[in-house]
Amino acid sequence: MIKHGKAEYNLRSDNGSYCAFSVYNDIDDETFFSVKNEERESFCTAGDCIHHPSFQKLFSSQVIGDASLFSIARVVLVFTDVDGSTALYEHSGNGAAFRAVKKHFEILFDAVLSSGRVVKTLGDYVMAAFSSGEAAIQAAGQALDGISEHCVMPNGKPLQIRVGMRAGEALMVPLNGINDYFGSTVNVAASVESKAQAIECLISQSVLSDPDAAVMYNKILENGYCHTLTVDLSMKGVPFTVKAQGFQSTKSSVTDNNKNIKVSLKEDTNTTR
Repeated sequence: MIKHGKAEYNLRSDNGSYCAFSVYNDIDDETFFSVKNEERESFCTAGDCIHHPSFQKLFSSQVIGDASLFSIARVVLVFTDVDGSTALYEHSGNGAAFRAVKKHFEILFDAVLSSGRVVKTLGDYVMAAFSSGEAAIQAAGQALDGISEHCVMPNGKPLQIRVGMRAGEALMVPLNGINDYFGSTVNVAASVESKAQAIECLISQSVLSDPDAAVMYNKILENGYCHTLTVDLSMKGVPFTVKAQGFQSTKSSVTDNNKNIKVSLKEDTNTTR
């Protein structure tokens, strides 16, 4: 029995053969988790590891076991979609439209993979995951800026996307060769994205409740983004409203009429979508 804290061992076999050394922990989970984070040595959670860029480079093809249901206590899920993609393909033709969409994928993936992981794509929409709201908000801002600046549709107008994010518990499940996510957080995050406006990142309060995420949100506003008013989102099948607020890029003509929206969060008023 040793007390909580760092322990060091020096082992030397003196019998000319092999020796075995084993360490086991027989305390219950309640006792273990009562140790405060600040009292522990630096540690990396499974969620932190899976979303780390190095893990994506080295082990992106690795999936958890088929019989596993891996629960992550808190993950930030981000959904994006191209605004007006149906009209884009209809009016521009498949080839020309996809060239613009492909360029948007390149910029978006670059932003996500700096601190998170791309879970999957379906058509023009992307599902991404981050271990922190701070990283998710920073990536969303980078993507909105880059896409507005560098992705041009065949008609000469900038390509626009919608972004939505939600934080919470989710199940990681091996499906179709990837580590996919399931659960209420996934469904609500997708619904938040569907409520966003063009070139808007809509962020639920579950993300902004993290102090580091709130700081990053304010940094985004200081760097020329427009703050969009707090909204109460009503969603089909969800027995509660989801409070969210967001920001829009100013690098597109869509926000010309919104450049004076940037206000203190304390002055904000709620609207409903």
